Amino acid sequence: LMSVTLMFTSTHEGYLYHVPGHIRRQGKGVGVQKIATYPFTSPVKSIVLEPSLLHALTETGNYILQ
Repeated sequence: LMSVTLMFTSTHEGYLYHVPGHIRRQGKGVGVQKIATYPFTSPVKSIVLEPSLLHALTETGNYILQ
């Protein structure tokens, strides 16, 4: 396992995190990093995360973020 990318969302905001696949030791590597925060203008119904795109389906439309 090299790494994992996770997306957590609340009703109006999304948070993208990167988790490395190794255990952090002092002076070696990096720990969990927050990559981005995405504000949405209406409540989120569904999220699809691809390698280079984030699709967010909201009550009023569809966001495509790069």
